[in-house]
Amino acid sequence: MTVPPAPLFDFGLPAAQADESTREFLAARKLAFAAERVLRLSRAFAEAGRPIDLTGLNLLIGRLTASALDLDLSEGRRLLPDLATLLDGLDALERTLMAFAPCVAGASQ
Repeated sequence: MTVPPAPLFDFGLPAAQADESTREFLAARKLAFAAERVLRLSRAFAEAGRPIDLTGLNLLIGRLTASALDLDLSEGRRLLPDLATLLDGLDALERTLMAFAPCVAGASQ
């Protein structure tokens, strides 16, 4: 007997039972988790000296921002911990890029 693969994001609430507000929150949360994964991968590549392209991350953050703005106030507040984690990841990526590419960082100042 084969077991079907689990969904990538399972927050324990079937989509059919979720109201529109909850579905929008879950969609925004999925975007936040996806952006965090891209950040971790980008940081690992930077630490390994590999080139990275942040265009996809930029687009993902744009979609997340638009989704967050569409949330009800209470749902937006529920998303804050995920956004704080994402901000920490962005800060960590910035520190990594500064440490591994000081000549690039100095050129923009």
